[in-house]
Amino acid sequence: MKYWWLCEIAYCFASIFCKISVCLFLMRITIKRLHIWILYTVMVLTVIAGLVFMFLMLLQCKPLSYFWTRVTMDPSIPGYCISIDIIIVMTYIYSAFSALCDFTVGILPIFLVHKLHMKRQTKIAVMGILSMACMYVLTIYSRNCKQLTISSSASSAVIVRIPFVQTFADDDFLCTSR
Repeated sequence: MKYWWLCEIAYCFASIFCKISVCLFLMRITIKRLHIWILYTVMVLTVIAGLVFMFLMLLQCKPLSYFWTRVTMDPSIPGYCISIDIIIVMTYIYSAFSALCDFTVGILPIFLVHKLHMKRQTKIAVMGILSMACMYVLTIYSRNCKQLTISSSASSAVIVRIPFVQTFADDDFLCTSR
């Protein structure tokens, strides 16, 4: 559980910095003011949603160590956590913001390149390279504590995991058999 808690925090930081780095790269090649404002909006939404979610994950239990010691059910360890329903709702909200920002950053390069004077094949290749925010990655889910490998895109991986968020309410949500 301690490693799960650390992963939640690391995921927020990694998500924020990856999206910001892609947005900054796209800003270097963007010339239209509308596209620049879209990228600024994505960065602001990413930072706000990521930090709110990170602080929620970080401070969901008091003391912090209660998150991973509560599974021992030792009454001598005092502490409490906020309602898991709040965590689930905030995970849904963060997932929606994350998917929106990912798809925006992944689709924007199509609009950046479509009017350039180059061969059609070259345009398609450049659009694909610049749309790496929607690239295909390997996502691993644990179902019945067995490894199940699914190939999905980085943006859709957030959407694919949404049905599994409700398992956070289970006592042993890391190995739930749903």
